[in-house]
Amino acid sequence: MLLRHRQPVRKLAPEQESVIRSLATTKSLRSLAADLRVSHETLRSVVPMARSKITGPVGCPQTSGG
Repeated sequence: MLLRHRQPVRKLAPEQESVIRSLATTKSLRSLAADLRVSHETLRSVVPMARSKITGPVGCPQTSGG
């Protein structure tokens, strides 16, 4: 029988997700991920829409139309 190694799965608690959403407005996802010891890709699953509302496609703040 062949045994396969699996990566450990770390699931974020709902409390952590709410903290991540609030901190994502002021900290980068990579910095926040380092603090929480998870990958920034894990955080992207929590805050994809919030980030796109804060910054434009190039990472620049969106300006109000006019």
